[in-house]
Amino acid sequence: MQQVVKAMDNKYDFRINMVRPSQQFGVSSASAVYMRSRKTVRKWRDRYAVEGLRGLFDRSRRPHSSPNKTSPQDRAKIIRLKQRTGFGAERLHSEFDIRQSARTIQKVCREAGLGRKRKSKRQNRRDLRAWKESNFAPLEYWQVDTKDCSDIPYYVEPLRYPKFFD
Repeated sequence: MQQVVKAMDNKYDFRINMVRPSQQFGVSSASAVYMRSRKTVRKWRDRYAVEGLRGLFDRSRRPHSSPNKTSPQDRAKIIRLKQRTGFGAERLHSEFDIRQSARTIQKVCREAGLGRKRKSKRQNRRDLRAWKESNFAPLEYWQVDTKDCSDIPYYVEPLRYPKFFD
């Protein structure tokens, strides 16, 4: 049992092949052959002993609890204020002294389906076009530019006879 074993692509198969010799020949010799620490070999051997083959799968690394998570009471308060006032996250944070940050308030509102979805540029143009069509009938409004022509001779004479006006 002194040969070095190359790591397999499949973690599960590798762990089975590492655990069985560790039970038979010991943790130190299995760790030398499989090039893993004794602590790692011991961890997988103990999990296999307690849980069987299921113990050799990867476990989630997600924490069991999140102490800073927004409480359900705070979430309900934020949602209630948002529905009642319609204020944005910054204003809710400042006016109602909510201890969560504006970013957290915005996240809670979005998860509750209270956030506004931003319109695309194309949709904004369509809306403006529809509004113009409904509010401005063709040829309803006229705009005519006029000019008072009484001062034209004053400008034309110097252009026609420049020598006399020097």
